[in-house]
Amino acid sequence: MNNVYISSYALALKATDSKLDFDSALNMLNQFLLSVPDYNNKIVNSDILEYSLNSLSLQEILFQISNSSSPEYAELLKEFYNVISRFQSDITTAAAIEESNQADPGNFFSFYTQGIIIPGVSHNIHVDSNNKLYELNYQNLHNYPIEASSFVKRAKLLFKNLSFHKDIHIHLAQTKNGGLNSFSKEFARALLALHNVMPHLSTGGTEADLILIRQETSKTGNSMDCTRQGSNKKGLVVDFEVTDVNKNTHEISNLNCEFHLKIDFNNAGKRVPPGQYKRVYFGLPIIQNKRYIALLRLGDHY
Repeated sequence: MNNVYISSYALALKATDSKLDFDSALNMLNQFLLSVPDYNNKIVNSDILEYSLNSLSLQEILFQISNSSSPEYAELLKEFYNVISRFQSDITTAAAIEESNQADPGNFFSFYTQGIIIPGVSHNIHVDSNNKLYELNYQNLHNYPIEASSFVKRAKLLFKNLSFHKDIHIHLAQTKNGGLNSFSKEFARALLALHNVMPHLSTGGTEADLILIRQETSKTGNSMDCTRQGSNKKGLVVDFEVTDVNKNTHEISNLNCEFHLKIDFNNAGKRVPPGQYKRVYFGLPIIQNKRYIALLRLGDHY
């Protein structure tokens, strides 16, 4: 989903820093690499030690931190490579920076940094934690939906608390009145709200849950009303594969996905005319005394 570059700027170190400073910075980098999901590509630039940082390279900085002692310097390098070696690449820092500045909405980039501004790199793609990377991936989802299949594929990676129907991309691709590009932000907001709420759903009546979902949508923009269908519609009753918290799949027969979030505004924040409203349809099955969210449709009012 995202090419996360680890360059010389990844460690916020100066030549006057101590071994303790090195240990702290390296530990931060290691924790970041461990926390980033594997659907992101973690890429260490090939010249991470040699690339010049304000006249000094990281290699020279580490040598000075080691008090110019070859044995101590060798130990620093060993610790450093223990963290980064499995992510090393043949991509130079300059090539990564150039690539990140090319307008290709199908490729997404970020640079890990510990507070250092990387010259030539947009501030928008500096990340210092997995949370920041998640936010960037979420922004890319609604700013660059590309097309229905890409949107759904990335949404599945970001919103692990939700189960998606196998045909959900088909309905999304058929969205009218501007299509996905005009409503991607609102669809993404709806999915984020459902994802965040799922762990807090009850196993009793659904009315309190629908209120909770509506309240969650208001945290990121216009509140979306959340209701159940006023009349029975056969197209909303389907067989559904739902994945539980233990990643086990359950076949749910005739699940009524009558619940829906109402999307009445487009990406520009303008209310759409009657007859052009969008909806997010979902079911609320209970599996082993826990309620789940099963997404059936994103798109036009059904």
